[in-house]
Amino acid sequence: MAPYQQMVGLLVAQKQFADAIAYAERAKGRALLDVLVGGRVNITRAMTASEQEREQQFQIEITSLNRRTQVETVKSASDEPRRAELRAQLEQTRLAYDDFQADLYVTHPQLKVQRGQVKPVTLEEAGRLLPDSHSALLEYVVAEDKCYLFVLTRRSGSDEVDLEVHTIELGAADLATQAQKFRQQLAERDLSFRPAAAELFKRLLGPARRQLGGKTSVVIVPDGPLWDLPFQALLEKGDRYFAENHAIAYAPSLTVLREMTRVHAQKHEERSDSDPFTLLAMADPDLHTDGAVQGNAEGQTEITRAYRGEKLRPLPEARREMAALQRLYGSRQSEVYTGADARESRFKSEAGKFRILHLATHGILDNASPMYSSVLLSPEDDGTEDGVLEAREIMQMDLKADLVVLSACETARGRISAGEGVIGLTWALFVAGTPTSVVSQWKVESASTAALMLAFHRALKSEARTNGSVFSTARSLQRAELQMFRNRHFAHPFYWAGFVVVGDPN
Repeated sequence: MAPYQQMVGLLVAQKQFADAIAYAERAKGRALLDVLVGGRVNITRAMTASEQEREQQFQIEITSLNRRTQVETVKSASDEPRRAELRAQLEQTRLAYDDFQADLYVTHPQLKVQRGQVKPVTLEEAGRLLPDSHSALLEYVVAEDKCYLFVLTRRSGSDEVDLEVHTIELGAADLATQAQKFRQQLAERDLSFRPAAAELFKRLLGPARRQLGGKTSVVIVPDGPLWDLPFQALLEKGDRYFAENHAIAYAPSLTVLREMTRVHAQKHEERSDSDPFTLLAMADPDLHTDGAVQGNAEGQTEITRAYRGEKLRPLPEARREMAALQRLYGSRQSEVYTGADARESRFKSEAGKFRILHLATHGILDNASPMYSSVLLSPEDDGTEDGVLEAREIMQMDLKADLVVLSACETARGRISAGEGVIGLTWALFVAGTPTSVVSQWKVESASTAALMLAFHRALKSEARTNGSVFSTARSLQRAELQMFRNRHFAHPFYWAGFVVVGDPN
């Protein structure tokens, strides 16, 4: 990344801003763009019978090891050597499966040439991403010793794009420390977050205050450690949160955003008005592991997943959330499943029929192996599915949905990869064909999340009726956040600022 960052710095110094942002775009989201534009190659068609059999065996083995790990965790709290052995076996199997997939490209070289070559977005194309003069695109490039902020806006009554660049004297290490500390303050409900919120706004958004005047919607393209920063909770002058004045969405790059809006538009063109289903929702899955369940003092069940050490309780608020969503969308336009019915196999088989997917469950973050980050659903009794819907599995699905809502913990997070942004569940959803997702930046609380999600869906239906598609998803989340914020019980950003829109904001 360093040569690209240095070129950006050199071109900014020479005031060649259009060339500078082109270099910034060349360095971002390249692997994701290869998949989005080239299409997901159906590797299975190229595989021999023995290769297909071997891949199936890997899938069975990973599922089996996940299930055995779960069973051992709840069956025997003291047998750490056995759990460590299972974790080691699972890791070895994952690595072997990764090697197998890499070898397929060696064995079948024709697969490589099908990768797409994507040109970075031009200023004219970026202008088309701005629906009106009340919106702005903010793109960051974080170098070792400083940070660059590109601000793109459109003049009122004109298609011309104005581009300005600000140099911020904050390097990657300092930004990483400050962003992580601020996010942690919010995640822990720390009441002393305001000075940091105001200072970060001043440093990162203050230089663009003039261009942001009168703007009501913003797409932010973070870079590096800024993916960990909840911009929506930064405090503007006058002690107002950034989200109070702006509907916010995030994107891996402007070029990726262009491709996601293209995918979104294509879905609408291909979709027939007779498409029967709108919402598929699943919540509070049955996490009992072969009947081995520990009861806590209140009589609630509690399961510890050995491979991540998470304590997972039932989610009764999520069930109420599902009942309210079904009333909101109507039984003819929705399918809702809870408990044992919220099965992983059912999601895989039915998700491709729906326009909106909503999962209210537990999320498991795996920073070390981000494609194994997951959301939990109910397993199959016969062991064919372990109930752990991993990012790698989502990536293989063919989703027709405009929107996926992961109402679970830390679903926006993953490994921050140089140039690629956050590799994890949102990345997998993009690959699966979903242009927009709503995901969380920290471990959220069940009751407030249920209230936020209901407010979001109500706003989403209202926006569709009144404002069409312009920034409708981002505006809907903003409306839900402000509704929560105005309730004194949920005024702290922990309760309302945890969820973000990633992808096409429309």
